Amino acid sequence: MFVFPAFDSNYKTRKRTFKCCSNCRVKRTKCDITASDYELMGCLNCRKHKWSCSLVKGNPQESTVDEQVPRQIQPVQHQIQVQSPMPPPSSSSQQSPAQPLAGSSTLSMENIHTTIPNTPTAPSSFTSAMSGTPARRFSSASSIGSMPPYQPMDMTRITPQFLHDSFNFNISSHSDSTFQYLIHGHPKVVMSSTETKDKTIWHESGVYVNTGKDGDESDTNNKSKKYKVKHFGNDLEKQFYLKSERIYQFLLSINAFTLSSPEYPLTKEHEFNLLNLYFYKINSIFPIVSDHSFWEEYNNNKAQNIMIYSMILVIAKDKLAEPILKPVFLNGSRARTGEQIYDMTQEQYNIELVKFLTDLEYKIRQILLILPQLGDEDKFSRIVIHLLLSLHFGYDRLGNEQSAHDLMDSIGIATAMGIHMKRLQQSAEFIEYSTNLWWCCYIFDRFNGLVNSRPCFIKSEDFNVDLPYKNITLLKMVQIARNLESMFFAVFRPFNNNNIPSNDSMGRYSKFNLDEFQRIEFELCEQERTSFSHHQQLFKIGKTTDSLPDYITDATHFISRMVNNVVILASQKAKYDNPDIPNHIPEALALRASSNMLWYLSQMDDRYVTNIPMIPWCMSLSMAVALKKKARTHLTKYNFPEYEQYKDVFEFEDYLVELEKFAPTYWVVDEICRLTRDFVNKLLNKKKSGSGSRKRRTSAKNNEKSAGSVRKMIRSDSSSGVVVNTPNNNVVRSEGSPVMAVPPPTGVPIPVTTTTNNIDNSPLVPPGTSEDISGSVTTNSVAGSVTSDMFDQYDQYFESMQIDIFNNDFFTDVPNVINLLN
Repeated sequence: MFVFPAFDSNYKTRKRTFKCCSNCRVKRTKCDITASDYELMGCLNCRKHKWSCSLVKGNPQESTVDEQVPRQIQPVQHQIQVQSPMPPPSSSSQQSPAQPLAGSSTLSMENIHTTIPNTPTAPSSFTSAMSGTPARRFSSASSIGSMPPYQPMDMTRITPQFLHDSFNFNISSHSDSTFQYLIHGHPKVVMSSTETKDKTIWHESGVYVNTGKDGDESDTNNKSKKYKVKHFGNDLEKQFYLKSERIYQFLLSINAFTLSSPEYPLTKEHEFNLLNLYFYKINSIFPIVSDHSFWEEYNNNKAQNIMIYSMILVIAKDKLAEPILKPVFLNGSRARTGEQIYDMTQEQYNIELVKFLTDLEYKIRQILLILPQLGDEDKFSRIVIHLLLSLHFGYDRLGNEQSAHDLMDSIGIATAMGIHMKRLQQSAEFIEYSTNLWWCCYIFDRFNGLVNSRPCFIKSEDFNVDLPYKNITLLKMVQIARNLESMFFAVFRPFNNNNIPSNDSMGRYSKFNLDEFQRIEFELCEQERTSFSHHQQLFKIGKTTDSLPDYITDATHFISRMVNNVVILASQKAKYDNPDIPNHIPEALALRASSNMLWYLSQMDDRYVTNIPMIPWCMSLSMAVALKKKARTHLTKYNFPEYEQYKDVFEFEDYLVELEKFAPTYWVVDEICRLTRDFVNKLLNKKKSGSGSRKRRTSAKNNEKSAGSVRKMIRSDSSSGVVVNTPNNNVVRSEGSPVMAVPPPTGVPIPVTTTTNNIDNSPLVPPGTSEDISGSVTTNSVAGSVTSDMFDQYDQYFESMQIDIFNNDFFTDVPNVINLLN
């Protein structure tokens, strides 16, 4: 039976090579033309063997592929200095790409760190005038007049294939078959040019037509297909290239297309070790990157560069990354400082690390802007990149702000792609990875609400993907994120316009049983701390080894204890939403939760602490609780019974020392530690000066008595404006209430006084002192007295710290941490 060939899927159409270069014709080999820019780049064989291809138009026969690189822009400077004669151009000698012309005023290739040669050379008249003459200076006018006329660069050459050949820079391999096509069931026509086994095109007639040869799986035929987008109907292919020459030159100046630079010369071995460390420390807990797919592309030299940059950005601040990066910083010291350094202190390393992280983050954000011009529109990889960027806090005041924006971008793209819904028609591997990725977005969203004081963008009613049952570690992280969510919605959601709870609104606390949660967590922590002292640990805290299962178990347990205790610390506000009760936190419970967090962190080896922003934020809050205890006990000798309920084994200095470990890589933590040190120093100095002044006043008073000096003091209600301090045994004080004096025995005259708040301009008021107001004199000062301004000074310190550091964002809104500190 005769079948018309157009409807026969096995029919093979005749293939013809419409062009063949002279080299392939002489050698009688197949001339592989895999891209439409063959007139610029030549055939594949000539590029592979660095031959001169006759297919390239507008170039002499003897030109090489390296000469097809666009010329480097020569910047016009106001003062151009020529240090040595410029040799005349010679057609027989070619300048090496890594060696710029001697005496040239163009940008140094060592600074740009590329293989682009400096072309073209100056006119013969200029070079002949320069040859044989000593080095001399030219004015800007004469130099500009003698420079060759500016010729714009042909930007159509700066294609993804060119960047790959020149810098080994790769865009996403899924650019033309993005995952959103797979998710939304797009017709197979969008996948016709992909590197898949299915080489059929879906025709409107409803039949399949085979467009490729059977068994043709060579990379040479598919190498350039990922850089094409088929415009069906007119049978044209859209070319992608950088549009702006100035942007291209700027990207070269910051070494955007390579991870290595003269200042930080990372080798392939350094890159591989850092990537392994990322998968060991971060991806084993939060599976953001598909390890199998990534390593497969990385081994085939197809891994997306910007994803490599992002993973290294996240892991570079880890303690285990220091042995890898320190030699890199030493090797690049000559390029940075002009002299070779063979060793550096810890402080010098921290400074260079911040510079390296700043440069790398800037590279990533610049590349994100140009990827669409190169045809990289893979939204799935953008979810991953923005999630990785959300784990990095830039070392500046707005570093946490940018982190929150990156998380919002990733959640928005993930929702637009539909990975928050079940897709049963997809492969099991893809469903598992997309599910894990969505739950990572969910976890970071809850962490972001606590760390950056942001609302929760993901609502539980808006997605229906299954829990990550195949990943137990991630499932535990989901559980602690749900604890945060319950605390947010039950405790810190506003009530009404007046923010006054009603009987109906108070019922929401039943959704989060704080007392039961607190009891279970405290019992577990106490059991572990007791068993540790008897060398009978229940878990592996403090025993982490290099084994990946041991690290995962230890890190998961550590993060769970930190987050659960900070939930207890923040949720104490629920007990004081009644406006009749002062909004004050039970100090014993807050101190106990803070002590638990410090204990777990102190038991962990610094090398195995998971370096995510959540950990230093928890420690900053625990340090604030310990600081409040220290300040209250120093400002007055009044006995606070809440501190007697729980005896903390740690001192305030222990909290601050542990928190300062995160200061070199977190600007916010560094500012907190700096201001706290300053506050404590002033606190101690004021206490010493107050003690000395009391001694001097006592001595003067004794001298006056010995001389027979008698002073009479008469105060009236209208003229009184001083604070009268009474001894401790005559003071009755409750939280939030003024000082009340107990009446003395009968027969003792009592002057009538009026108590007023005395707020001095100094940041602290020493205990037991009284200040002269409006020229009046005070004498009944007794050490250990309590005045309201002493507590106000502590609150003013934290209020000032909010304004100076966090711009009212870090300690306000969710979870209104300032309420924990008052």
